[in-house]
Amino acid sequence: MSTIDSWAQTFFERLNTRGLELVEELITQQVTEELYLDYKGVATVRGEKTLHDDDRKNLAKAISGFANSEGGVIIWGVDCRPDSSGKEVVREKYLADPTWFKSLIDNNIGSLTTPFHSAVKSVALSPSIDAPGVVVTFVPEGQNVPYYSNARNALGYYMRAGTNFLPVPHGLLAGLFGRKPTPILKGSFKPNPPEFSAGSASLKLMFHVFIENFGRSLADDLFVIIDGNDQNNVRLRNRADPDKFWNFYLSDNKKVGVTTGEFHRLAPSTKVIVPLHIELEFTRGAGPFSLAGSCGCSNGPGNEFNMTLSAEDMGILHENLTRDWAKLGGPSNEVMQNAMACMTRACGL
Repeated sequence: MSTIDSWAQTFFERLNTRGLELVEELITQQVTEELYLDYKGVATVRGEKTLHDDDRKNLAKAISGFANSEGGVIIWGVDCRPDSSGKEVVREKYLADPTWFKSLIDNNIGSLTTPFHSAVKSVALSPSIDAPGVVVTFVPEGQNVPYYSNARNALGYYMRAGTNFLPVPHGLLAGLFGRKPTPILKGSFKPNPPEFSAGSASLKLMFHVFIENFGRSLADDLFVIIDGNDQNNVRLRNRADPDKFWNFYLSDNKKVGVTTGEFHRLAPSTKVIVPLHIELEFTRGAGPFSLAGSCGCSNGPGNEFNMTLSAEDMGILHENLTRDWAKLGGPSNEVMQNAMACMTRACGL
């Protein structure tokens, strides 16, 4: 499993829209630590300007261990103790000033591993200024393995194994050095501004498709598949744009596929727009709508992505946009911004 496909990547991305609610679910459901999830207490005293040695050790081991494996998430500032069966479960959050602790993490990341893992990200979460919260740190799979922990009480190379960070034996480390880099693709839907035809009762939403290469190698023989059908009061249309590098295929059940020609490749850390328009035309009373996508290449792992609009969101979009078009001849800035924000959320962005 690649970082792009991992639970950790998905969890951290969902924090943009659901925030502390996701952490509360882990506590309520008593979710245990696992391969991609680690809970940590905080030893640093509030107001200190440097991390406590225990926190530096835990952060360095986590960056090295997750980066040398398949990535993961650390949740700081929670009470994690054994339950009646001996299983370690998270119970409550207690970090008094998450923003302060996040700043300490950000200030220390550059010195804790060799090489520096620049893709590590943290977010501070709290229901209010004075309420306790947590800091969530996401460590993606590293692109410059292996990563060495520089913490003085945790020197060495680590990997994530089960719920622990373990030192890496020499033989396994040699294998890491020799591992062939691979492309890692991620697909996504991106919204275009909605359209409305005068005298029509239907609203049209349009989406582009992008794929991005997060890996360290060229991606060959790219492909994208979009799968969907007409649904309650919603008509789905796929339209291909002329492009000499892409081939377009359409089946009877609205499944569409596009593939690249022999000499079209995607370089590392680059993004390409697929010459494909997804159009949803719907009327008042449309039900929820979902669309599934997948992308991949011949020399690396693939990735699935989706777009989901609730019936409530579609109702609000239709009411606000058609009302503005009827009264103003077009949507106000506020209505258009809200519409684009709603469509962007539906794409999971």
